[in-house]
Amino acid sequence: MSGKNTLGRFQARSVEAARLEGAGYSPRGGDGDFLTPFKNLERGFSMNRELTQTLRGLGNALIKSYFHDWLPEKKRIDRYLEDVVLNSPILKADRVQGGDHVTPQERLLQLKEEHEGYRTLSRNIGRMEAFLDGLSDDERTLINIGRMEAFLDGLSDDERTLINLRYCQGLEFWEISFKLKKERGDVLKNLFSIQGRLGGFWTGEGEVA
Repeated sequence: MSGKNTLGRFQARSVEAARLEGAGYSPRGGDGDFLTPFKNLERGFSMNRELTQTLRGLGNALIKSYFHDWLPEKKRIDRYLEDVVLNSPILKADRVQGGDHVTPQERLLQLKEEHEGYRTLSRNIGRMEAFLDGLSDDERTLINIGRMEAFLDGLSDDERTLINLRYCQGLEFWEISFKLKKERGDVLKNLFSIQGRLGGFWTGEGEVA
């Protein structure tokens, strides 16, 4: 075999080795071995999983914020501004340039538009409602189940027992009273309290009296 042919084949192999190494392949061990592309692919899958988990966590936080923070806060601000507008003699005396009185509805709208926090809250609620409107009935049912579970998790053991006996087992009040060894009136009072708290929790209005 001539030296010229041997040198040519060696140079060809060197060029090919350099090309493969640049693509992530190498006869050497470590990060440059032939498994590198698969390791990169695995890292990509891991990043996708982490991104998916992060987005799920964000979605969960947004849904909770919508039901438990944004809606109640917006209702609280609405009630406050309505009370200010309707009961303030100064605001009632407001006049526009032409001399006409500003109606309470116009003044209320103006206050809401001037309130930066209220505008941000309204935008967030609008975006969430647009998202929820696009869900299927089954998806909305899942969200409602999650909300109910969150409420039930906040009950005491005795309250959960009462809910189970009444709604899961379908017992009458006298049967519950007998089983729990409590007066029927106390059973009713406790159940009505749970119902009122659930109503307030669901609507963001606080406990219903």
